[in-house]
Amino acid sequence: RGTGRQDSAQNEVSEPLAKVAVGPDVPPHAVITERVGADEALLRLVPRNRLVLDTQLRPFGDRLQQHPGADNHALELLLKEGIIPVIPPLGFDGEGRVQALDAMLAADAGCTLDLTPGVIGRALSHTDNAYFIPHFRAVGYACRTHKQSNTAFRGFGGPQGVVVMEDVIERIAHQLGKDADEIRALNFYTLGQETPYGQAVEEENLPIVWSEMKRLGEIERRRAEIAAFNKTSPVLKRGLGLFPLKFGISFNIPHMNQAGALVHVYTDGSIRLNHGGTEMGQGLFIKVAQVVAEVFKVDIDRIRPSATSTAEVPNTSPTAASTGSDLNGWAAWHAADTIRQRMVAHAAQHFGVAPEDVAFVDGTVRIARPGSNQVLTFGELAQLCYMGRVSLSATGYYRTPKVHWDPVAMRGRPFFYFSFGAAMAEVAIDTLTGEMRVERVDILHDAGASINPLVDIGQVEGGFVQGMGWVTMEEVVWDASGRILTHAPSTYKIPAATDIPSEWHVSLLPRAAQAGVVAGGKAVGEPPFMLALSVREAIREAVARVHRLSGESFAHQDVPFDLVVKTLRPQRTVGVNPLFQVLFLYLQDLSAASALPGVTFRERPLASVAAKYDLSLHVVDDGAELHGLIEYKSALFEPSTMQRFRDGWLSLLAAAAETPDRPVAELPVLPAVALARLISSNRVERATPPHQTL
Repeated sequence: RGTGRQDSAQNEVSEPLAKVAVGPDVPPHAVITERVGADEALLRLVPRNRLVLDTQLRPFGDRLQQHPGADNHALELLLKEGIIPVIPPLGFDGEGRVQALDAMLAADAGCTLDLTPGVIGRALSHTDNAYFIPHFRAVGYACRTHKQSNTAFRGFGGPQGVVVMEDVIERIAHQLGKDADEIRALNFYTLGQETPYGQAVEEENLPIVWSEMKRLGEIERRRAEIAAFNKTSPVLKRGLGLFPLKFGISFNIPHMNQAGALVHVYTDGSIRLNHGGTEMGQGLFIKVAQVVAEVFKVDIDRIRPSATSTAEVPNTSPTAASTGSDLNGWAAWHAADTIRQRMVAHAAQHFGVAPEDVAFVDGTVRIARPGSNQVLTFGELAQLCYMGRVSLSATGYYRTPKVHWDPVAMRGRPFFYFSFGAAMAEVAIDTLTGEMRVERVDILHDAGASINPLVDIGQVEGGFVQGMGWVTMEEVVWDASGRILTHAPSTYKIPAATDIPSEWHVSLLPRAAQAGVVAGGKAVGEPPFMLALSVREAIREAVARVHRLSGESFAHQDVPFDLVVKTLRPQRTVGVNPLFQVLFLYLQDLSAASALPGVTFRERPLASVAAKYDLSLHVVDDGAELHGLIEYKSALFEPSTMQRFRDGWLSLLAAAAETPDRPVAELPVLPAVALARLISSNRVERATPPHQTL
């Protein structure tokens, strides 16, 4: 247990949690991971719900070193990646339900603050991801470093936030010996439960998305296939990873949730559209154009979107936070609906019918009065309105309802709704080279009643690949002075066409229209990026499988080395990919062997310590005796194995002393059968079958 820590962001003293344990509010069979004790209650120390955002730009190390469990050296290395979650103290019961979490996130802001407060704010509000945590605290820090000023990226802190609980879930599953995916489902939000910042979850789509994704991905069959493959493949290992997502849609800053639009209808029936959203290849213009076309019931080719300009629509909000279609779609709808109502009113007056008798259908306008079924083209009605001096130009405005946020208390309703999704990724890794390949991806995303399914599926696929690069290959590198080295495509690796999963299965959740959203369609910009964390989970599973299989085969290391080689059967090349790192040192004790005529010896201290190998044999010859020292990793070798190794070494020395003229290879150190088996197992010309290597 550490000392008290002054938290200036809240101006109160809070106690660091170096130890956590069960308390009166936790079931007696509760399990605490990472920091185990029995003298304090985690639930007493962690408040019901609290987020803290320290937006003062602080030098690295000023406050972070005071946080419990924060290894400064590790943090300094990890800060290269952006926002860094320190492994948090947590409490959970025997079934795997998370009871409490105390998390800290540190962001590498660079030399200036820039957008770091907003990025950390969203990271904090997504640290819970899809899971209900009764007692929760998350603290975010902005760190000033000697690098360039860092800013936002797709997800705006969301990806870094959701990683925290995924790591927590995996640790809980490992500790309890349960399936991590069962632990995930057990902790999902249910209808009406509140997030740590006080917003109630008003939808039940997540369990539906989760179960349907597992069904579409044939999870049981594939897990059995992967398990069978891993048992017979010594080099390649496969893993299957799943990831659920709950992502809030809206700007965390309420005043940014507004948009404007301008619509003109011309007498030839063409329609000009301008709004505050920026088209950057994500399909925003076509989706907003579809909204306008739906209002007038005309073909999409009548709509002419124009370049975004504040000369036409002023004070535009950024096209960010996945709100482009929501905000600008509604603004355009209001503008188009205003013109449509004017046109209906004029047509009703002109033809002497009630407004409800004027219908826009398939590019035409029908006047349904008794005894008549008159039909006009949309362009003819536009001409008629012009002749009747009816304005065919209108602005539209939209502000997101219900959202509010207290940035000091970090509470409110920052999001209009939540977007849900789930992904399953299958990977193969080469255990000798570390090469990784994504074999298959299954995704089910909640896009509401999608305005344009092709655009949305494209966004899901593109966002996933971008996120896949973020978690597997992209790495920003700086030199010691803070100068960025990965400054161009030649030095910064991003996913290429050959990195795309070999097999794709992407679906949108059916019958999922979102109330209060334009056309019922949900945002689909940023959420798919985070679905790529399924690749991260799959890689973890594949790597864990290597450890698990080797651990099952060799629960102890009292096994002949040749049997280890025979079982794992690596593709071995001299000097490359050793199964174990072995160091042999033969040294002469110069102080004892300095009686050479005309030669003077002087000791010289080494500048560095030799690396620790898996197995080291140090032999010092002082001229009279040989002094031997064996160093080995106890995680790899049992003492009995080392005793046998020592005995073999002594037998070798004795044989060499008895017959100094015989080559070492001819010395009878091992029985003939064991020697033949050892030689056979270590032949380097054996090739690994093609299906077992990438």
